[in-house]
Amino acid sequence: MFHEYKEALISQLSSISCRVSLTTDIWTNIKSQSYLVVTCHWIDETWKMQKRILSLDVLDSSHSGYTIALYVLNVAKVFGIQNKIMSITLDNASANNSALKYLKDSLKPILDGELLHVRCACHVINLCVKCAFDFVWVPICHIVSHQFLAKPLWIYSGQYHCNIIHISILDN
Repeated sequence: MFHEYKEALISQLSSISCRVSLTTDIWTNIKSQSYLVVTCHWIDETWKMQKRILSLDVLDSSHSGYTIALYVLNVAKVFGIQNKIMSITLDNASANNSALKYLKDSLKPILDGELLHVRCACHVINLCVKCAFDFVWVPICHIVSHQFLAKPLWIYSGQYHCNIIHISILDN
């Protein structure tokens, strides 16, 4: 069943005339096994967004940019999309930056690769929030270390009811 699905997907991707975008990421499980996924996104002839996981495999070697680039290139060649890639979305890991340099040279993307590397918005937001928490961590610890009294405060706003906890600091 898997092989039939894969062959049908290869056929479908070979027949599309548009560009595709890829996303890729690496996860490590609690047993320190790394997995690399490649997902393909495109707009079909009815203008509907399509997305398919092309590959999810154990990554036995290092997380180097060269390893990531070879893996993505191999997946692109297997599915016949190496000449259709518009962009690749990755997080901000330094290995991904070097992977994109290899991919840019190998894929010959449009506009000399200016659009090839798309940084993952969720990862960027996560980094911003972490940075903000680093900035406010000391004041938060100071507030939490004092005694506080929590009083429920009901707020009615249109059709929404919110139960907000009002925290007031008690100075000793």
